[in-house]
Amino acid sequence: MYNKLKKSIVNMLLTGPVLLSSCFLLLRTKVPLEATYYRSSEQTRSDTLFVLLPGRKSRGADFDRHGFIDIVKKSGLAVDCVAVEAHFGYYVKRKLLPRLAADIIQPARNQGYGHIWLVGISMGGLGALLYAREHPDTISGVILLAPFLGDKEVIAEIDQAGGLSHWQPEQPLVGEADYQRAIWLWLKDNLTTSSNRVRLILGYGLQDRFARANSLLATQMSPEQVFTTMGGHDWETWRQLFTRILAGSDDWHNPP
Repeated sequence: MYNKLKKSIVNMLLTGPVLLSSCFLLLRTKVPLEATYYRSSEQTRSDTLFVLLPGRKSRGADFDRHGFIDIVKKSGLAVDCVAVEAHFGYYVKRKLLPRLAADIIQPARNQGYGHIWLVGISMGGLGALLYAREHPDTISGVILLAPFLGDKEVIAEIDQAGGLSHWQPEQPLVGEADYQRAIWLWLKDNLTTSSNRVRLILGYGLQDRFARANSLLATQMSPEQVFTTMGGHDWETWRQLFTRILAGSDDWHNPP
């Protein structure tokens, strides 16, 4: 996983001096992981927390800037939110999962949050799945918005096998280098077994560049777990999907 992420960084560095400086800035991983909390009520703390994980070109503050916090407030749901600065650098340096566990999830559980949902956009969706695979018993579920689910060759491999239910890697997985197939194997197991099952909700735009991969996952999920709309890989599409997801489910306060 991390070698491929580093290759992406090199590609960005070659595009010019402006990205060169911003890319190195992006790699600075702080301890503890920075985050901004938003309460649904000034008087009481909710028992449910949404942990918001941004995409590769976004930051935690973008969730507020692009209206996600307002969407939660206007939904009438008693749900608190935390927007996490889980940027690209945490993935590259292999710090996302330990920092998310130590700095966000465990403190939230200690504070009494009984229901914790990860909300991941694009790369953040990948991060949410990586965390759910590693720590399924610490969260209630995951909301995936146009998640990155793997490179084209991996998606084609699953597609050509006839879908996720028929797919099995031809060769044993090789450590972290095969993280994409490992995620799909976990998804396959998670969607077909009840033990330690993490609930998943998926939303994506039909013109999104990840729509093909997302649709492969969608075919294995119940219709009420999948939300689609016209649109691409952008905040306007994700806002529409998030609004519909919150209006279309009362799942948030159910026990894990």
